Amino acid sequence: MLGQRPRTAPLTERSFLLTLGATFLFFLAMSAFVLMPRQLWELGASDSVIGWVMGAIQVTTAVVMPLVGMLLHRVSPRRFMVGGALLMALGCAALAQIEEISWLIYLVRAVQGLGFAAFFVSAGTLVVTVVPDNQRAQGLSLWGAGVLITQAVAPLGAEQLLRVGSFGHVYWVAAGACLAAALTSLWLPQRRPERAVPTPLLTLLRKPAVAVGLLALLSGSLGFGTIYSFLSAFTQREALGPVAPFFGAYTVGSLLVRLVGGKWADRYDRRLVIVPSLVLSALAIAALCFVRTGWHLVLVGALYGAGSGFSYPALMAFVVDQAEPADRARAVALDNWSFTVGMLLAATVFGPAADSLGMRGAFAGVGVLGAVAALALLTLRLPNTVGSASIRPRSTS
Repeated sequence: MLGQRPRTAPLTERSFLLTLGATFLFFLAMSAFVLMPRQLWELGASDSVIGWVMGAIQVTTAVVMPLVGMLLHRVSPRRFMVGGALLMALGCAALAQIEEISWLIYLVRAVQGLGFAAFFVSAGTLVVTVVPDNQRAQGLSLWGAGVLITQAVAPLGAEQLLRVGSFGHVYWVAAGACLAAALTSLWLPQRRPERAVPTPLLTLLRKPAVAVGLLALLSGSLGFGTIYSFLSAFTQREALGPVAPFFGAYTVGSLLVRLVGGKWADRYDRRLVIVPSLVLSALAIAALCFVRTGWHLVLVGALYGAGSGFSYPALMAFVVDQAEPADRARAVALDNWSFTVGMLLAATVFGPAADSLGMRGAFAGVGVLGAVAALALLTLRLPNTVGSASIRPRSTS
């Protein structure tokens, strides 16, 4: 059952490894879309339009994620992962046929949001279910590491493919990766529904620690949302070269800190990891306003990766810590929902700001706001969460 598994399950458990593999394949497709702003810019879209197209996927994702979290105590995560990957494959194939900006591109992106919500929340729920409580942050770090690798590999591969093909070819390859993710998900065991009645979402949100953790995630995702939605257009416009080196440096920086300090958030007070890493990520975003060469871009990418490599798994673990076993799926859904809302805000607000201030000024503004929000967390009273010491004991019934 979800929430009822041996507490000594290793990180080599079959379900965990299959979830890692399916997530890697799924995000090979998702990470290729960091080049979509470049396509939209080449089609003549303004910064505002780029933001709305990129943010369309976040609208349906934000709406559906809480619903998926509420259903996961009744429906096996495997079904949502397979269905979500198939929906994403359908969206990628449809985008391969679109060569102009019209209402259809918004519709397809909205369909992709449905698929992303179903897959991502379910995969995250499986991770926190099969990984031991005292290895939660480490398990989430490993799961996220696969996503990080795709963020280096997919843009590089897509840019090489664009040298000999078109964006349509990129999207067809992405559709194939999603189909492979669906097939991998079919190998996951069919988990029985959770019998315990989960806590209503609003009740979880009323917990101060949950609310603070979600606000911190939202703050951090504002920075990633600006990168995801606008960086490829920025590098093209400023003649900074390909965007892949940024994501390569970002991935290396994030993987290195997880390799060196992946267990820190499980051993020490999670707050000691969260706040400094959020500040570093925000300052890296602000530094984009000073980038003049490709090497500057690589340096900023490495700094941003170092910050986000610590903050995201620690924040997700922090929120899940506050949930009872039957509420884990809903806690994961809230984690991902908060991150999605931040990305949506970044996509829809950054575009008009960039139209007025230029992209450099908008990057500086987002970075400064993120740093201020992270430092503001120090003024809030958070529970002392030191690894497994903060985790509630499971019921033996």
